Amino acid sequence: MSNDGNLTGLEHIGTFVTDLERSKKFYCDVLGFKFIEDFDVEIASGLLKTSLIELGGLILHLEQLPNWNPEFKDSVFGHVCINVKDIKAAIEDLKAKGVKFDMENTFVLNNILGGNMECIFFRGPDNESIELCERC
Repeated sequence: MSNDGNLTGLEHIGTFVTDLERSKKFYCDVLGFKFIEDFDVEIASGLLKTSLIELGGLILHLEQLPNWNPEFKDSVFGHVCINVKDIKAAIEDLKAKGVKFDMENTFVLNNILGGNMECIFFRGPDNESIELCERC
């Protein structure tokens, strides 16, 4: 996908944790990250507990899976999220280039980082999870 100005930068980086509160305390109290907000997302296997924290403009999205499986091997990080101006155009462009998405439709996260985000996930060449997000 050539960047015709639709990609505007990284939104955040997500990483899986085994204990959300312990990880949040470590990143905030030990490393100096600033707490932004917590929210939960209902997924097929249950409730995904999440926390957004920030340091120097980098937002880290800590994610505690409902049923932690140490054998789970998605990638080093849970996902990388890329901001786009027009998510529909980005999806069409990527599909035309053979990218397969993890889901049929986008979904909207409400009241995250002061607004709503329309999102969708796909995979990179090493099965890394990549999210596109348009603020809406």
